[in-house]
Amino acid sequence: MDNIAGQKSSLSIVTNIAVFVIVLAWLIPTVGLFVSSFRDRDQISASGWWVAPFSVELTYRTRADATPTRDGDAYVPFTKAYSGLTDAEFGQITKWVRANTLQRFGPMRQVPPAQVFEIAFEGIAASPRHKSGVALRFPRMLRWRQDKPLAEIATLDELREILRLHG
Repeated sequence: MDNIAGQKSSLSIVTNIAVFVIVLAWLIPTVGLFVSSFRDRDQISASGWWVAPFSVELTYRTRADATPTRDGDAYVPFTKAYSGLTDAEFGQITKWVRANTLQRFGPMRQVPPAQVFEIAFEGIAASPRHKSGVALRFPRMLRWRQDKPLAEIATLDELREILRLHG
């Protein structure tokens, strides 16, 4: 009879907190959509509905072979990495990408091959879906190698050798 008149049960407090969390989880993206709805059609089609404050995805390429082709070195995409650099490094590379964009494909940008990153990964496997023929498991940027020239990056043959030995 203690909980009959004038006292709240602890269950109603938990219920109120749960409802508050659910309302908050709904409210945050709703406000974000409302604010971003003020963008015009060109801005949305160029970058998608949401715009990230900095680039978080970079596609890495390796040379197709050890000898340059007639038009210069041919580069083949072999992975995408989403983490590994510091916020300051992401800021620097984002600024560089924006300043050196050759072509835009929606939110994607094509830049000249000029930056070298050391990539770490958990596993490697053959993949007929990728141009390089390999897929990396959990790739991440280990270091931004500003000291290393493009001529010293790994070749596709070296990547295939890693696949043969560890795949």
